[in-house]
Amino acid sequence: MRRTIFLLAALCALLSQAQAQDSLPIFEVERFFTAPQSQKVDPPLRVGDVLRFRWIGEKKPPSSAIKVNTLPGRKLLSEEGWEVYSHPKDDPTSAFSVIPIKSGDLTLPEMQIEDVDGKVLGRTRSIPFKIASAGEEGGAPPDFVPPLLMRFPKRWIYFGGIGVLGALILLGLLWRRYRKKRRGLDRGGIAGLKKPRPPEHEEAFQLLEQLEKSQWIQRGEFKKHYFGVSEILKQYIERRFGFHALELTTREMVFALETAGINSESVRPLVSLFEKLDRVKFTDFTPPADDGEPQEVVGEARAWVERTRQKTEAVGRET
Repeated sequence: MRRTIFLLAALCALLSQAQAQDSLPIFEVERFFTAPQSQKVDPPLRVGDVLRFRWIGEKKPPSSAIKVNTLPGRKLLSEEGWEVYSHPKDDPTSAFSVIPIKSGDLTLPEMQIEDVDGKVLGRTRSIPFKIASAGEEGGAPPDFVPPLLMRFPKRWIYFGGIGVLGALILLGLLWRRYRKKRRGLDRGGIAGLKKPRPPEHEEAFQLLEQLEKSQWIQRGEFKKHYFGVSEILKQYIERRFGFHALELTTREMVFALETAGINSESVRPLVSLFEKLDRVKFTDFTPPADDGEPQEVVGEARAWVERTRQKTEAVGRET
């Protein structure tokens, strides 16, 4: 008897939840911008593209609507093949952006629109898309050709063994020298002395300069380059604004900045920058060889740090 009552109560809760979702007002949206192919009227959509949407029609959410989330009980957007970014609350030109992270026939599911306090204001309709992989050009991939079998001369093995042995001896000598130097410092009483950590903006500038010297762009290691810029910015944000940013998603980090009172003029360029970074970090998109974006993201990161660093007066906070 108790089990029957429990099942009936659960069924009633599900029905009331479904009725509540159906009663929410529907906000219509349209896609008006696709990066990096914004010059084309109707470009083919690929994994890693940034699709921006804006509100249309008579029913539009109020200016306080700044969060986009999945409907209760639905799959996470990442499981559906999407990364979604809410835009600053006073940005009248757009509602939100999405990045497809899977290829194939995808559907952007219905999403609920919330204000800063988490109050549900309405929902959007589902939208179907056909997404191609980032490297797909419309043709079938070439057949895999196995590598040729190579025979190495025996003298290569002989000289290779000698080289490895020599390297091990050299490493041993260097380690011994390091240990002797370390013991000398300990006896001198200066072991453990550390230089004071520089201010957060100076540290960020130094790390960005080291990143540029790493030559990851020249070697084609774009993911390492983009991850490096992202981590340097999040480390700066963590020290500058006093919350843990390294483990947050871009959407969570932007929400935390706005909650902390950072004005939208400072947040908006950061959203645009992380859209570029995440597109390379989380998809198989690779910037074209003649594209200057990998160098531009470093410059944009340096400019954002300079804009928001601590000065005599409060910078980047609403007064």
